[in-house]
Amino acid sequence: MRQTVPAAAAVEQARQQAIADLRLLALLVFPLFVVVYIILFFVDRTMYLATLGEEDYPEQLSFVFLMLSGVLALVIFARTRRVSAYGWFFLAFGVACFLLAMEEISWGQRALGVTTPDFFKQRSDQDEINLHNLLQGLLDIRTKDVAGLVLLFYGGVLPFFAAQPRLAGLLRRFYFVVPPRFLTLGFILGAILMLDVPTTDEEELGEFLFALCFFVFMLYELLARLPDEDWRRVGVWARRTPLLAARTLAVALPGALALLTFGVSLWGITRRPLTIEEAALVEWAYAPPAALLHGAWQRLVAEPLFWPLLLRAWIAAAGASLLALRFVPVIAATLGVVLFWRLSAYLRLPAALRVIAALLWIFSPWSLFYSQHVTAHNLTLLCLLASLWLLAGQVTTGARIRRLVALVAINWLMLLLNPYTAAILFAELLWVGWVWLRAREARLAALPWTAGALLVSALPLALLWMLPGGLSTAAAGGGVWRLGEQASLLLRGQPTLGVYAGLVNPVAALLSSLLLGGLIVAAALGVARLWQRRRGQGLAAAVVLLAVLLWGNILHYYRIERDEFREVADHLEIYAHPGDAALLEIPQQYFPLRYYLRDSLGDTLRLLPVPEIDLSPASPAWAAMPAVIPQVIPEVQDDQILDALQRHPSLWLVHYEDRAVDPNAFVRHFLIAVAHHADCVVWPALEVCGFISPHSIQTARTVKPDLAVGHELLLDSVDLALPQETDHGQPYLLVTLHWQVLKRPALDYKVSLRLVDEAGGLLDQQDDLLIGPLLPPTTWAVGEAKIGHLALRLPPIATPGRYTVQALVYDGATGAPVEARVAGAVPDEPLIPLARLVYDQGSWSHE
Repeated sequence: MRQTVPAAAAVEQARQQAIADLRLLALLVFPLFVVVYIILFFVDRTMYLATLGEEDYPEQLSFVFLMLSGVLALVIFARTRRVSAYGWFFLAFGVACFLLAMEEISWGQRALGVTTPDFFKQRSDQDEINLHNLLQGLLDIRTKDVAGLVLLFYGGVLPFFAAQPRLAGLLRRFYFVVPPRFLTLGFILGAILMLDVPTTDEEELGEFLFALCFFVFMLYELLARLPDEDWRRVGVWARRTPLLAARTLAVALPGALALLTFGVSLWGITRRPLTIEEAALVEWAYAPPAALLHGAWQRLVAEPLFWPLLLRAWIAAAGASLLALRFVPVIAATLGVVLFWRLSAYLRLPAALRVIAALLWIFSPWSLFYSQHVTAHNLTLLCLLASLWLLAGQVTTGARIRRLVALVAINWLMLLLNPYTAAILFAELLWVGWVWLRAREARLAALPWTAGALLVSALPLALLWMLPGGLSTAAAGGGVWRLGEQASLLLRGQPTLGVYAGLVNPVAALLSSLLLGGLIVAAALGVARLWQRRRGQGLAAAVVLLAVLLWGNILHYYRIERDEFREVADHLEIYAHPGDAALLEIPQQYFPLRYYLRDSLGDTLRLLPVPEIDLSPASPAWAAMPAVIPQVIPEVQDDQILDALQRHPSLWLVHYEDRAVDPNAFVRHFLIAVAHHADCVVWPALEVCGFISPHSIQTARTVKPDLAVGHELLLDSVDLALPQETDHGQPYLLVTLHWQVLKRPALDYKVSLRLVDEAGGLLDQQDDLLIGPLLPPTTWAVGEAKIGHLALRLPPIATPGRYTVQALVYDGATGAPVEARVAGAVPDEPLIPLARLVYDQGSWSHE
């Protein structure tokens, strides 16, 4: 008896602790579910509705939880049927859960691809094989409303009155089990959602909450009704294998967390667009070694050399695909979670709270973003975690030579990745000094060795100070001020450029990577520690933090923008001809498109930066570009464009929506004035326009229309070139208009060039100012000769016959046709024929 009573007390204590943990988990899940979906409803209605469809995750999870509930109910029945009359309730509950689970998936109809029989088609409310839709069709009732009311009463109302003596006696008489009170919130929320409010599509969410309540209900009953001998067997096994259990826990938990981190970091990694910062780093890694070393040694602190060198070696070994480039940050994030787990052990947190802290860290939007980003942020943070872990081991367990050597090596690597992490070394040294002052005699011998190792870790700082462009330059103001520039970019709504500024501003990179990452680490560990001391406050903090993190993850994974640079690169690879060139703004387009088009460069397509500057890592423009975006200078850019038209048969201009480089669209307007404007393809933020060089075409026919416009202009001649194929078989009729200025024009005339068939049907039309918007006619002087370049699309396949090219000159402000004379006479129609084409046997020709 002396051994039985303590053993029974231990069993009961273990049982109550397990039930308390389950209750706490349930109280955490349901409020978190509500908060996330409320935020989702108000912030992104489209994404909210996307989670409510048939066969989406709520229905699938409902099936899983119902099946698990049935299994648990049958386990309870099997273990208690000989000692308790309540076993039959759990048998019925398990069978009901199985039936509900199969009804949820229409008895596997969609999974197996079974066609709905005619019996159900004619009588069921939906085209599915299940009973509840059949009853809705036969009885004209809404089974979801009935189910919602029944479960609301069973799980949301009845638990509050089950303790009343009369009702309790009645329930015992019929061996009826009521859910615990901590599940009432889940049942009430499920019943509300079954009403299909607020969007008439919430039924699946209500079914999911009911299924989750059933699962927690059965798990609670299993813990409460599990016989003592089963608990004793678990306890005996745990006592017999304490070392195995400890080792399993020590390996399995961080291993599972590492696998989880690896999985979420790889999810959608190749669908996420390449950022300007990533593309610039790849460009730096591809630079010739001499240029890379020259630029790096000149600005060793502003642009640390070590990461591009690592990236260069990695590209040589694994390639430059998006998966390969972003795989190193994924590995760094995975190892960082393991080190985070080890570091949290020094806070003496229970394993459960360490798991919660690790999950908060894993699913932080910052961590996920940088685990899919080709930068050294995650690798630097990995070094920081390793340094803190080694330092904590030195302080708590005593000095070891191998650990000291590892600490120095890790700190050197961290300084090479970001020299401004010297601030971390200083903080570590202060911490060691504080521990030294408070340490007991047994630890005093270890602390001087640790402090010495930190001082040795700082030796590279002396080298960084003495080298040209090193810390001495930064201290004098050669880069620190860019932190304010990055902050201003972020406040002005330009986060991409703000992040990109970190490439040449390690202070900003330190703040955005180490300090922000450190704050998330501290928040995760702080919530876990608060939970350990004051469970209610810890629960509230965890709910708030998890809601923020989950919402950030929703935006991170589901709001993946289109990779427009990749689509533009694909478009250019398909439609650009050998020898063409593309004009790309700096830095918004040049680096990302250069990455995607790297294999297509050379004879196929040449990339020309706009404005034309040296973009090698050794150039001054590389360092100044993120903070000071170069601007197009018309007096310089026009010569570059004219030279490119001399060298290349076609130019492809890529516009960016913010026009930071060319705010007045000078490049586009100048190209319209000096080249034939072909088609444009538009993306949400980008536009690609093709321009055919007049130097690459041969005039097939010249027409003398002798067309006078308002006694001010004379269309002296029209040159026609036919056909000019640009878009893989898309022929163009290239038209060059030669204007003579007789009198200074009073109106900004526009010309409408049209191609019509014999019946007058319009095939194509191009309208613009006579030579484009750069020089409208009202700016022309008497005696000048102006040349306008237009292009009409010719259908590759047309009806054989004759086609007419017509011109109409009109007032650009009002759209009214202006007076025109041909050979001194007023024509009968305002549309004046310029030329005739013939389509026969699959080709175009002049008549």
